Formats: sequence, C-alpha cells, structure tokens
Amino acid sequence: MKQLKLYIQSALYNIRHNPAYASFFIGGTALSFIFVTIALQITSIMFYKTPPNVNSKRIVLVSCWDQDKKGQYIARLDKEGITNLMKYVKNYETYSFIQMQPMTFIVNEQMRSNVVHFVNADYWKIYKFNFIEGRPFTENDYHTPVLVISASCAKLYFKNGSAINQKIEFQGNTFQVIGVVEDFSMLAMGGAHSVWAPYTFNKFFPNMTSQYELHVLFPENFTPEQMSQNVVDALRRNAETQHMEVDIDTSMYPNDYSLRMDQMFNGILTYGIPIVIFLLLIIPAINIITLSIANTANRAEEIAIRRALGADKSSAFFQSITEYIILVFLGTCLGLLLVYPVFYVINNIFIEATPVSGFTLFPELNISVVLLGVLPLAMLFSLLSGGLPAYLIAKKNIANTLKGGSK
Repeated sequence: MKQLKLYIQSALYNIRHNPAYASFFIGGTALSFIFVTIALQITSIMFYKTPPNVNSKRIVLVSCWDQDKKGQYIARLDKEGITNLMKYVKNYETYSFIQMQPMTFIVNEQMRSNVVHFVNADYWKIYKFNFIEGRPFTENDYHTPVLVISASCAKLYFKNGSAINQKIEFQGNTFQVIGVVEDFSMLAMGGAHSVWAPYTFNKFFPNMTSQYELHVLFPENFTPEQMSQNVVDALRRNAETQHMEVDIDTSMYPNDYSLRMDQMFNGILTYGIPIVIFLLLIIPAINIITLSIANTANRAEEIAIRRALGADKSSAFFQSITEYIILVFLGTCLGLLLVYPVFYVINNIFIEATPVSGFTLFPELNISVVLLGVLPLAMLFSLLSGGLPAYLIAKKNIANTLKGGSK
C-alpha cells in the first residue's frame, strides 16, 4: 500500500508539471470514449431485446409491396385480404397490421406535423411498451377516436400537466389521448413512432392505399425456419385460392430481427460507416500512444537513476503505468460526462431533420453499456497507451541511458 501511494504521488507530480501533455491525453481519451459509448449504445439497442421490440425474433413481417421472383405482387393486404391470409397461417400466437400516414394535427390551436400509425388492438400484445400514463386501446375502443402517444410527444404538445384526456384533431376527428408510453429509441423499432390510433379511423389519406403491413407473432418455441415456412406456406395457399402461383421461398421471410440486421449491415457497409468509426477511434489512440512514448523517453534518465539506486524493472514499470492509468481514468470520466450533452445534441439533430415529432434516438444511457463495455475498454486502453511505453523504458540498459545512449 505504501509503494502504491508513492506511485500515485509521483504520477500526480508529473501530471501537474506537464499540463499540456496531460490535457491532450485526457482530451483524446475523452473523445475516443464518447464515440465508443455511442457505438456500444447503438449496438446494445440493435442486438439485444430492447423494449418495445422484445419479440423481434418471433415476428415475421409481410408487406403489401412484397414481390415474388417473377416480379408479381404476392398478396393483397387490406383488412379483408389479411383476414383471408391468416386462415392459412398455422400455429401463430397473434398478429397485427400497421399503416402509417403523415398528418397535420391541431393541438391547442397550433398546427403540428407528425406520422400516425394506425394499428389493431393486438399491436400492444406484440410490442411491449411501458405505459407511464393511461392504457392502450382495445377492440372496445374501435368506435371511439382515441390515441396513444409517446412521452416526448406529450411534453411537446401539452407542456402543462398530464396528456391524458387531452384532444388532438386531424382528418375531421377529435381524438382523445388515453395512453402515454415511455420514450424508446427509434432504432429499436426501425423507425420513428410516436402516435398510434385504431385502424378503424384510418381514411387511407394521403397515402391513398388501403393495404397494411402484417406482423405475425409466433410462439417462443418456434425456430426461425418454422416461422418462415409457415408464412410461406400460407402465402402460397392464399395465392392458390386466387388462381395465382407465387415463386417464393423462406429466405424472403426471415424474422424481424434477422431482417433488420441485414438491412442495417448492408446500409452500414454501403456508406462505409465502420471505416469512419474505426478512424475516429484509432487516430486519437495512435496520437496518444505516440505522445506517451515520447513523454516516457524524456523521462528515461530519471527512471534509469531510480533503477541505479535500487529500483527493479517491475517498480519502474508500475511507476510509469500508474500515471497513464490515472490519465485514462480522468479522460474516461470526462468522456462519460460529455456523453449526455452529446446524446442531447444528436437527438436534436435527428429531430430537426425529420417531420416526425415526439421521438428520440437515445432515450437514456444504458448503464450496463458503461459497466460492461466502456470501463473494460478503458483498462485495455490504459495498457495499450501506457503499458507499451512503460515496458520499453523499464527494460532499457541503465548504463547506456545514463551515458546518453539510446533512450
């Protein structure tokens, strides 16, 4: 313990007497870990069961725009068409159909633009939203103009008090808010969702189509292959009843999780995002390691004198690396403190870039990402940025260093 105290005192002394070096090191580390935290946050949302899309591996999507290998449309998915198709889907748990329409709202005598998702009541059984106020609508609400909105939407539209029982007007109807859901990342749902209404109030305007996207939920014990095969068999049987033959296979209907992963990675690879992220992380790291080597080399004679007075190689190594661990720790703490305002700025950029209001990209920082991802990376960064220079200087020949030889 006494030896550790001496290491820390020596490290703090060197940091105080090299403010420019320490500032650059801390700033570079903070910058790196801001990007690391953001990258890990996105990975956490996309790869793990993040509410409300906790059932993504059990859902198969069927779109009215799907075409077979010959280029013909596979199924008509208006309300009647969906009812007919679902007669042939075996062993499903439930299903929902969804259509979104851009709208202009009247809220508190102000005009607002947003997108409304018209859904059936079973939508709330498939997607597990956390209701912070009110409730979801049910089949009993199909003849009542009601809405569910996101928490951000509620704050934006109704700044004072609860959003429950407040009114929103569009398409000639006055809707009453009956539920408010907790904010969630648009990455979890593959798009921006903030307002939901019963499909019975869908006037199919301005999109001018009466067809929906079908979401079929299967039991937990089903394999992805079984889910895909059930949907494909149903589509073929449905086509036969309409005297059609569709050329489709199971690869065209993966589960929602696999589909979003494919779309995400294809987009990422197309736009070279991995290269950008890699450069954002590796350039500061290389600069810091290079600076660390130069800084350690400047202290070569000091370390050589300590060794000549009796300090062994391990003592010289730990004395040097303690300084880097402290600097990396300070840089990581600064980076984590700056992550919150950076998240806020990113959210605002996305919100201003889209006509959809009341959604968010990063609703909150996942603490498990910090504990299980960022902190271990901080330790690894300490070893890379400080361990290599410390090891190189500790193993130098004392005599050559004191004679002014290679440092």
